[in-house]
Amino acid sequence: STNACLIDNNLATNGGAAGKSGYNFAAVANTFGGGTLLSQYYVDGSPIVFQQTGTRAFCSVEDAVVRQNPAGAASGGHDACTAFLPLNN
Repeated sequence: STNACLIDNNLATNGGAAGKSGYNFAAVANTFGGGTLLSQYYVDGSPIVFQQTGTRAFCSVEDAVVRQNPAGAASGGHDACTAFLPLNN
């Protein structure tokens, strides 16, 4: 799965730490059971410069609901992401 090329390389590498389209991206898997069971993840997309490159942050967890933070800050974690508002609200 590491080399499956499922998403654009620039997005996968966060543009070499320069982001893409004004946003920084991160994806983190949470492991359990000694690091062998992957049952949770979260992904973040936050503006590189709030109010200049973007006006809100986005995140999602394994429920596949895209959430938004109008304050523009990345969620910083699985549980924090679930507290954001769903995008369609």
